[in-house]
Amino acid sequence: MWGLRVSMSINIKNNILLAFTGMLFSIVHTLIKGGEDPLRSSSLFLSQWFIHYLVVCLICAFAYGFTAVLIPYFYKDEKIGDIVSIDKYITIYSLVVIVILTSSLLFQFN
Repeated sequence: MWGLRVSMSINIKNNILLAFTGMLFSIVHTLIKGGEDPLRSSSLFLSQWFIHYLVVCLICAFAYGFTAVLIPYFYKDEKIGDIVSIDKYITIYSLVVIVILTSSLLFQFN
């Protein structure tokens, strides 16, 4: 009832989600690759985090572009902007990447 309610724009929320996804991607990649401690060096971790953040952004961009090309093929009279906005696509693809990373980590160490 008296909780703090922070109003953020959708762009800030998407960037936070992309940054979290990039961090998780970096940690999972390091653990699967060598099984070493992903936080052993702060500068190495931050550089890997930034690279994986960019990779997740590129995955979202390519997936959105691929979907934008296929939507008119399946739905003749509609454009991708009429169906789902780019903000929702970023959220959807980031959550899909998080689920894939979590499941790959679970299957790797199971």
